[in-house]
Amino acid sequence: MDKLLNKIIKSKTLILSVFMAGFLSCKDVKVENSECIIVEVILIMQKNDTLELFYNSRKNESFMAKKSLRKPINGSTSEQKIKFVLEQGIYPTRLRLDLGENQNQKEILIKNITLKYNNGNHEFSNLELEKYFKPSKYFNFENLRGKPMVIDRKYDPYLESYNISKFINKLILN
Repeated sequence: MDKLLNKIIKSKTLILSVFMAGFLSCKDVKVENSECIIVEVILIMQKNDTLELFYNSRKNESFMAKKSLRKPINGSTSEQKIKFVLEQGIYPTRLRLDLGENQNQKEILIKNITLKYNNGNHEFSNLELEKYFKPSKYFNFENLRGKPMVIDRKYDPYLESYNISKFINKLILN
């Protein structure tokens, strides 16, 4: 009887632990005031594609697939709001927004990039976007518009940020 009771208690504890971990996770995008960094991108992509956000916490660290989040995009001529929710405790110094894999993608319009943390946010101005986010050679980006390009049979359009620590720190400390 004691063994059965112990098994029941252990299984209920395990179920409760799994439930609480899921409940307290930052993966729930609906919780805007969680202690997770949220990177929100508003854009227009006319063809179906995939966005991928890479992040790292050191200036010289390479971007790696294990530190990235992917989101499918349904092509549209209307604005779309895409949210990337980083794990709790991740405070990136650099970001890289890969702008798809579809080589037939039309012009991409980046309307806005916003960092969110708890109730605070930093919406990058047009000037800040141009200053802190640099395009790859596969993405001709000017005036918030960009055209992905194939060069030497390679395709890798992205915007990469340079040291956004001051924006992250300001969000965390407020």
